[in-house]
Amino acid sequence: MVMNISSYQVQNILRFYTKQARLEGLNTPEKKDHTQSDIDKVSVSEEAKKKQILKEVTSQVVEQVMAEASKTESRVTTKASEMEEMEGAR
Repeated sequence: MVMNISSYQVQNILRFYTKQARLEGLNTPEKKDHTQSDIDKVSVSEEAKKKQILKEVTSQVVEQVMAEASKTESRVTTKASEMEEMEGAR
């Protein structure tokens, strides 16, 4: 069973819902504009700021040290392999 809906019927429905939405908007209490006193204020102490900076810097330093250690370990392993090959060739 096929049911045809004309564009005229769809337009009537949309017009009805738009009208209802407008009327509901008029019946709602007025929206209050947010003033500065309504907005939450957050303050961070100097000590907390210093701790956060220290944490970030420490994290970056650890990452750099780990990366450098990995490079150094790779170079040491390569040199050890080269030395073993040289000794094996003798």
